[in-house]
Amino acid sequence: NLLEDENLLDDVNLLENENKLNIDNGYSNLDYMILYELGKEVVRAENREILFDVVLFSVMGQIGASSSSILIPDDSAIDRWIVADSRGVRVRSKELFFNTNHEITQRLIDTKELIDLEIFKNKIVTREEYYKYISIDTRLIIPLVLDDVVGAIVVGDKLEGEYSENDKKFIIAVGEIFAIALKNYMSSEIKENHIHLIEQEMDAIKQVEQIQKKILNSSNLKSVNEIIQFEMKSMGIDSYAFYMIDLKNSVYSLQFCEKEDFLLLKEKAHTIPVDSIFTRSITNIDEIYIIENFETASIVSDIYSSSQINKMSIFRLFPVKLGNTIIGYITLFRVKDFKKIGKVDGFLKKIAKIIFSYIHSIQKYDINQNRYIDNSDSVNSRIDKEIKKCDEMNIPLTMVIFSIKNYKRYYNIYGYEELQNIFHRLETIIRERLSDRDFAIRIDRHKVMLILPGKDKRYTVPLANIIRNDLVQKFRKKDMQLLFTFLISEFPIDGKDFFTLIEAID
Repeated sequence: NLLEDENLLDDVNLLENENKLNIDNGYSNLDYMILYELGKEVVRAENREILFDVVLFSVMGQIGASSSSILIPDDSAIDRWIVADSRGVRVRSKELFFNTNHEITQRLIDTKELIDLEIFKNKIVTREEYYKYISIDTRLIIPLVLDDVVGAIVVGDKLEGEYSENDKKFIIAVGEIFAIALKNYMSSEIKENHIHLIEQEMDAIKQVEQIQKKILNSSNLKSVNEIIQFEMKSMGIDSYAFYMIDLKNSVYSLQFCEKEDFLLLKEKAHTIPVDSIFTRSITNIDEIYIIENFETASIVSDIYSSSQINKMSIFRLFPVKLGNTIIGYITLFRVKDFKKIGKVDGFLKKIAKIIFSYIHSIQKYDINQNRYIDNSDSVNSRIDKEIKKCDEMNIPLTMVIFSIKNYKRYYNIYGYEELQNIFHRLETIIRERLSDRDFAIRIDRHKVMLILPGKDKRYTVPLANIIRNDLVQKFRKKDMQLLFTFLISEFPIDGKDFFTLIEAID
């Protein structure tokens, strides 16, 4: 039963004794019986649509209104009401809504009393809102009150004569009964939606777990791509793209897309610059970014051509972050059935969280991907970016290169394991002394480079001496002395970029 223990019928039975409705003692027994019967009809209503039907026809039938409508809060916006249902009037615009902070609706909410729209007929300030109400044939607006106003019943002019005080009291009473019933329906629907969302969540988790197992059995990106294409097709996803950050080239590069490649992304080896306006605009997004008017959005046209945009029906993006850096994202362009977009969104949020770590791992071990390896460009690019930042901020940057001069002899005497201990210790020493923007790179068998933005030689020379002395003392041997040296160059005194700083050291 929608209303537990038939609470609504109790309310109707005890109207006068408990003063549930604002009706004076002159109200007729016939009207009480009508309200009682209406209460029973409300209880029997199996869904919200039937409930609306009962209330709207009861209002029109009993007080002779030309039309009636129900206004309830819009699920997509907390500050406006929409027309949920109407009888006797045609609502021409599906996008018609009433702002709760505009004068007429605000007054209804504040006073919680019936409003006769005639009093606003000649007010200029409410002209726009007034005509909105007129468009749904409004004469009286009756609030639906449950502590707060949760909506309204709107009725048109009376077919014969004017509304009497008893007519108004009757419709207020109907509004109070309807408000109780509507609250119960809304609570029931919220509960059902919550259960449905939990079921969807569990289904998505199971599906993602199955995909994880398939990917774990894959040894290369080609087979992962085939798995993704199959799963996306099963979800009714027609067009999509997986992008992953490529630090070496400072871009997000395309990893996967649909087999048909509708947007020709794969054919054109599509990439998105890390420093693009589009990338900067999604930096603070957590799980999903929806661009409604993507056809005219400049951030979209900056990275996709007009022919590609014409092939899109939606634009939704699902990013994955590591700290403050987006390491990858899935972009959704087309789906078969937009009614199932909630399920698709849930699926993509979850798959996005796991897929990029798998891509990164497989890239490391995929023989075909690793036939040619070059890390120098990414290192050089990072150093040049730091130099550029220092130049913009007008601060120095120092480069230190540490070198083990007797590396080969040390290895021949003490072996590989002891040699590795030197670099493990060196790493520990350096880590302990680096600040936030500083970083170090091993650039050769026997060389390590430090990049220290914001530091000049006066700071760097003592630091380098501390690191050198610590390492030499730790690995002092009777048979031989570790020869550990360093050289320093400073931006902008010794060089303007990475290569000129290296030349200065050489």
